[in-house]
Amino acid sequence: MLDQFSDDSIIETTVRVDVVGEQAVDEDGVFRDVLSGFWGEVIDRFFVGVDQAAPVFSGATPTSIWEAIGRILYVGLVQLGYLPLRFGLVSLIFGVFGALHDDHLLLSWIGSLGGLEREVMSQAIDVGVRNCDRGILCDILGRHAVPELPTDINMRRLALQCAEVQFVAGAMYPLHRMRLERLRPHLISPSHTMGIIERLRPSSRAVSEMIQTEATNSDEERVLGYLRRFIRDINSDLLRLFCRFVSGSDNLSFAAINVNFVPHLRGLARRIVAHTCSQTLDLPTSYMTYNEFAAETRAILQAGHWEMDFV
Repeated sequence: MLDQFSDDSIIETTVRVDVVGEQAVDEDGVFRDVLSGFWGEVIDRFFVGVDQAAPVFSGATPTSIWEAIGRILYVGLVQLGYLPLRFGLVSLIFGVFGALHDDHLLLSWIGSLGGLEREVMSQAIDVGVRNCDRGILCDILGRHAVPELPTDINMRRLALQCAEVQFVAGAMYPLHRMRLERLRPHLISPSHTMGIIERLRPSSRAVSEMIQTEATNSDEERVLGYLRRFIRDINSDLLRLFCRFVSGSDNLSFAAINVNFVPHLRGLARRIVAHTCSQTLDLPTSYMTYNEFAAETRAILQAGHWEMDFV
């Protein structure tokens, strides 16, 4: 993927994707799938952070890698409206507009932490450091070369300092080589960019409202209800997997989910089947209980056999 985007002229073309060994015609679904897989792997390899990640400068990473990543970001946005949600919001806005806002810094900073560290840092900023685990706080600050001891008075300033180190200073060179300023006509402003990100972020309500179908009998009505309930029940990680399964995209860079009811799939052959090129879900009507539908669908999503490597 990076090799295919090694020349800047590619941003002037319409990109179509063929995956070797896969029987698929690219009607954007294949390209969305490639982008989703690519960004997942690239952010894990070249960025740092959990839900919000910043590109990390390293002498071991060739300049050409960052340039190709920038072109892929550009083509994905312009051609498909796709933005990787884990790409740190504040790094993106700074790279495109040269703007920094304290709220954006803190949002990305808290999102970059995981598990207990996020919980402790959020409490320290919002409530105070008195009842926080000071060992964890000092460890986080130390990793970002912040030597001061945290207090209620300086905690927000120290967190902002950490955020600037990770998302701005440490990311400056990669952001420069990506040439993110080329996205400005498409992202328009920092506030408009934040609006795009929020619209792309999967939620149970948004995904459920994208379902396009009409049940014509009781069997179809029953399994459609199971599908909507499943979407409401699953956590955010599984919801992203569902979006990718049905559309190729791990975010909402597609308009609708079409449902095709299938009455003849029974027994071991029964399973939901997705056609990502048309965002169509084949939904068997033979499920008699929600539990069996949810268990089988969850197993399919978590199996991961439909994911590929794209870097």
